[in-house]
Amino acid sequence: KTLSLLCAIFSYKEKTGSLARVIYASRTHSQLSNVIKELKKTRFRPSVTHIASRRQLCLEPRVKDKPPGVQARLCYELRKMKRCLFSHEDRITSNSPKLLTECRDLKEFIEEAKKLNVCPYMCAQINSTKADLILSPYNYLVDPGVRNRIPLEMFLGSIIVFDEAHNFPDQCSEFLSSDVPFSHFELAAKALRKVQSMQFDLGIHGKK
Repeated sequence: KTLSLLCAIFSYKEKTGSLARVIYASRTHSQLSNVIKELKKTRFRPSVTHIASRRQLCLEPRVKDKPPGVQARLCYELRKMKRCLFSHEDRITSNSPKLLTECRDLKEFIEEAKKLNVCPYMCAQINSTKADLILSPYNYLVDPGVRNRIPLEMFLGSIIVFDEAHNFPDQCSEFLSSDVPFSHFELAAKALRKVQSMQFDLGIHGKK
């Protein structure tokens, strides 16, 4: 199935000369790694990048294992103070294209970035507007809070493939829903009853 999708898409791009990038989305990073494994069986060698969180991509030990909100703040602070060994801007800019030259899965991508002494997360952000093939979990395309942090250029004119699409509706429901404790509804009802009572009292006094 994966080979059928990939070969059909890249044959079409080759035949038509289309410059459209391909965004290939699946449920997990392990499933996306299998996409690269299958792609290596073909003659196609598109440039590839990955969309993933700092938890997967960050090489800085002071950031990697922190909660997501803390990660973003620490990352910003360390880069601003030039205390992250992997965030040298000139080195990232010059080496990012080198990470586009081969079909690498996420682990290989991170290892190559580490050899080049550059931040995989920052390189992936830069390469997301240049790669022929972008591998991404569903949530980066569906969850508004995550999608808004991805460059808009990545989506313009792109071919988007949702693998394992039978899982997609449930994923959408999960990402676009919120859990509200029943106690919150009880508090809201109590507040509304209080407001209703005040309005009733005001109405009576108004008639007098």
